[in-house]
Amino acid sequence: VYAKFSDERNRRYRIATVISEDEKGQRSVYKKALSKESLAHIENIYDKYLKLSRLYEGHGLSPNRCKPEGDRVWLEYLKGITMEEYLDELDESGEYERMLSVIKDYAELLASFSDKEFKPCEAFSEIFRRSMERAEELQRFQISI
Repeated sequence: VYAKFSDERNRRYRIATVISEDEKGQRSVYKKALSKESLAHIENIYDKYLKLSRLYEGHGLSPNRCKPEGDRVWLEYLKGITMEEYLDELDESGEYERMLSVIKDYAELLASFSDKEFKPCEAFSEIFRRSMERAEELQRFQISI
């Protein structure tokens, strides 16, 4: 169905990402090393999966299932929309309070993985400033959606 070859990268990161479909229409994804040097990168994907599995325990999250097999890792094919797409939908429909609530909830979830206080960096502030300003404006004028 789809294949992307990252052969222009540094040899340590040269991999192929393949999405395939079986006769029943079930899709699967695998990432395959394209060089001996990139095998460590593939193994690292599985190591990160194991670490995230432990980290996410008790937080209502789970990483995309991952299974190593020789020079590749198999991943489940997920359907759905990204957080970015969801936030764009909220933005387009004018649901700024909901959008801000989703962002705050996600920031709190991320903060729960660390003992450090979440402080938005300049890039975060730049990306979300417009939406946060809209939500603040609605609150200032006591407009509800």
